[in-house]
Amino acid sequence: MHILIADDHALFRGGMQRLLNDALTSTGTDVRVSQAEDLAGAIAIATEQIDIDLILMDLNMPGMNGMEGLKAICTTAPATPVAILSSCEEASVVQAAIAAGAAGFIPKSTSCKVMRHALLLMMDGGIYLPPNLLMQTPSMAGHELSDHQKHILTLLAQGHANKSIAFELNIAEGTVKQHIHTIYKKLRITSRTQALLKAQEMKLV
Repeated sequence: MHILIADDHALFRGGMQRLLNDALTSTGTDVRVSQAEDLAGAIAIATEQIDIDLILMDLNMPGMNGMEGLKAICTTAPATPVAILSSCEEASVVQAAIAAGAAGFIPKSTSCKVMRHALLLMMDGGIYLPPNLLMQTPSMAGHELSDHQKHILTLLAQGHANKSIAFELNIAEGTVKQHIHTIYKKLRITSRTQALLKAQEMKLV
């Protein structure tokens, strides 16, 4: 596994790297960690190293400009799940992050045990949100899609095959499959028929 940690505090990056090493070593997985201290560094690494499996980033590091930075990293690495690590625990911020394309949101106050669980869940393609924030905002049950994901859902609902979607968006077919997997997870659906119904419900078709 290749993981990118983007945070402007070196001490926090070091702690996360140790946690990742412990979590993945216990599952028999080798881990390689890259580090960035600002958005520009994170984008540079994500551009140069296309084998990154997970990006962990702070919302408040230099260059982020709120959710715009998150959207930029999601655009740079569209097939890589991006999880937010933040000291902010406001439900509105979590909701905005998921809507901007994040695959999860982990408060920095989270215990090591829970954080380990969250990391393993996201690396397996799942979405992690803090249980207490889910209770505050029922809409955070995973129904928010980024504009890019809505576009793919629309094409799915129109009956396009994966290869056709890949051609339409000029991306690899494997990337399309990963996006569809994420969309299914967020919408809690398991088939293209359900995807069509969801697209109609969201007035995308």
